[in-house]
Amino acid sequence: MKNPSSSKRPVVIFIPSLIFGGAEKVAVQLASHLSKTRRVSFLTLEKGAEFDIPDGVSTVCLSSLDGRASPLLKILFFPVHLFRAWRFFRKNRNVITISFMMRTSLFAALLRLPNLVFSLHIHASTFFATDKLGPLISLVRNLSYKLLLRRLNSRAAVTTVPSRLAAVDLVDNFGFDPARVRTVYNPLELERISELSKEHVPESWSHIFDGLTLVNHGRLTDQKGHANLLRMFSLVKKSVPEAKLLLVGDGELRSFLMDFSRNLGLRPVFLPSASSVPKDADVFFAGFQKNPYKFLARSDIFVFPSLWEGFPVALIEACAVGLPIIAADCKSGPRELLAPDSDISSSASEPEFSDFGVLMPSLLPCRVDFSNPSLKACEKEKTWADIIIKFLRDSSLRKRFSSLAKKRAEDFSFEAIMKEWDDVLRSASGK
Repeated sequence: MKNPSSSKRPVVIFIPSLIFGGAEKVAVQLASHLSKTRRVSFLTLEKGAEFDIPDGVSTVCLSSLDGRASPLLKILFFPVHLFRAWRFFRKNRNVITISFMMRTSLFAALLRLPNLVFSLHIHASTFFATDKLGPLISLVRNLSYKLLLRRLNSRAAVTTVPSRLAAVDLVDNFGFDPARVRTVYNPLELERISELSKEHVPESWSHIFDGLTLVNHGRLTDQKGHANLLRMFSLVKKSVPEAKLLLVGDGELRSFLMDFSRNLGLRPVFLPSASSVPKDADVFFAGFQKNPYKFLARSDIFVFPSLWEGFPVALIEACAVGLPIIAADCKSGPRELLAPDSDISSSASEPEFSDFGVLMPSLLPCRVDFSNPSLKACEKEKTWADIIIKFLRDSSLRKRFSSLAKKRAEDFSFEAIMKEWDDVLRSASGK
């Protein structure tokens, strides 16, 4: 391995925290790659790290606030974070800063950081339209972020987004210069994923994979549509009683989702705290897993009901282990992944059996109201349930889409995408 070169500018990856998430995983992968040739540091607003920090990469945290804290508390910490970020960058001037995600990019813009790479991991217009934090918090946050985008348009040397549709959105709706917007897809370490998928699952959990298992991998937040998935699954169980649902990931909605499962007549269990796993359980909350691939590889179908995305890491990881995919055609990412030759601005109004998976109508119109959640499935969820049942009953269909998914994963090799990041940094440093 090469020693970090003193001739290359150090890189600071500025990110809210390193608590589980797709963007956070990409940040860690990027740090691992860049640290082979230059000095790399993480600068986080809040404490908490679920991922292993690569050797040789340092971490500086700007506060004692936990990354799982409420949005309101994070807003109250704004002046503390801003002052401490200013003090950090005053001491570290000759660096390239990669600001991952909206919140840290707000600080980067206010501090007028030079050599700035703005890395956005959402479809901005959809994010603003779907934010649901309460009227006052949403108003303050969305106004701040919209002003931020206008400022970053002039301040950032390069803006990266993980999908072509997200790039079009920034150019068309926020006035970004198309010459400085780059689409850089999220990478896959295919050989590593293949090896990790062969690891054994705990013996007490092995019966989860007896029969037919649906799986989803993602943070348990409103964005990911898990409540919709549970309503669908309750319909699936009526036709395929032996079906099981495995949710890999954790988040602030876990308690709500477990209660919601019970109200739907399902039998949930949180695996990490269960002394034994009931044989009649049918919804399994696995919590955060450093190696999710061993669970994905033993499942039968990957179901992805997200309401909005940037370019979902979990979806391309499901491709890598060869899972047949049923995914919401949300903005943005799933269409580019599963139907790359189609019109990226189009949306599925009915099930679309595409090149590499099945695209389903967006569930955003059926978004669950957490203050008064309905147990009744909407018509779109009924359509989803029908397709899931079709896959569960047809092993040849599952096999065909498993093969297609694995083929698609080859387009996201780690090495090729890291070369794109190297080019981004050369642009940011003016070389």
